[in-house]
Amino acid sequence: MKVKKIVYNFLIVLFSLVGLLVLKNNNVNAAKNNHVLTVDRYVGSYVYNKNGKKLSSYHGKRAYIPANSTLRYYGTVRYINNKPFYYIGNGRYIHAERVIQLNNRGTFSLMKSSYIYNKNGQRIKPLLNGRKVTKFLSKIPINFSSSVRSTSNKLPAYYFIRNASFLEKDGIPSPRYYVPTKKINGKYYYNIARGIYIKANNVSQVNGYFINRGSISGQIGGVYNSTESVNKNGDRTVNSRRYKKGQTLKFNARILNARGLYLYRIKNSNQFISSLDLVTNKMPNPNKSLTVIDLTDYIKE
Repeated sequence: MKVKKIVYNFLIVLFSLVGLLVLKNNNVNAAKNNHVLTVDRYVGSYVYNKNGKKLSSYHGKRAYIPANSTLRYYGTVRYINNKPFYYIGNGRYIHAERVIQLNNRGTFSLMKSSYIYNKNGQRIKPLLNGRKVTKFLSKIPINFSSSVRSTSNKLPAYYFIRNASFLEKDGIPSPRYYVPTKKINGKYYYNIARGIYIKANNVSQVNGYFINRGSISGQIGGVYNSTESVNKNGDRTVNSRRYKKGQTLKFNARILNARGLYLYRIKNSNQFISSLDLVTNKMPNPNKSLTVIDLTDYIKE
């Protein structure tokens, strides 16, 4: 009887150890597969099948992932009809360009494909995931190694804003957030990983926030011979200044104000020019080199 009890207790301990080993192994596997992504903070993402076709339903609901949602993905980027997708399981995919964060790390979005450089600004072909890579492709999020910083008393070369509640004297919301850059041969670069850099001018977003990349030119037009600058509400003030038709100005952002008006902010000022008062075919292109800022909800007097 005593022997049976000893054997019984031994088996209990043995099965407990086996259970712990299985649980540990499962946890390790789960950790290996624990890839998460966050979709666009503004518009979310539709869900697609293996052929790149938009689905009508997903989990019994509309086939749409709400903005700023976090979900698991499997593997790496997959191309369907030459478009990049992430696999989210059960034969379902979402567009890679809708992803603003990978594995809870900072992520760049590129406006165009970018060559890869070393610390001296020379093009390189690093070995990534077992193969040599010449470029980082556009529409695919890229993790970066630096941390996001903030400042209220300086203007970084490349910065972005979050929900600021006021404007500084230079007309730029504060605080300003930025990822540190490295200047190489007069050009700015972002550090992606150890010894790997890309040109900062090729990056359009940081974690889904649009980057302000300096200023570009636009020409005064409209139906009159001149126009006046306005404040962020679209109103003329004592600080308004008159500009002649055909005159070229530099702008560093385009905003959508509370009245639904698109205004271009004049560089180094808190004054704006309405899009209606600019020459259409010489208007600054915000999709290429100008930050588009929707201030509808958080610009206040």
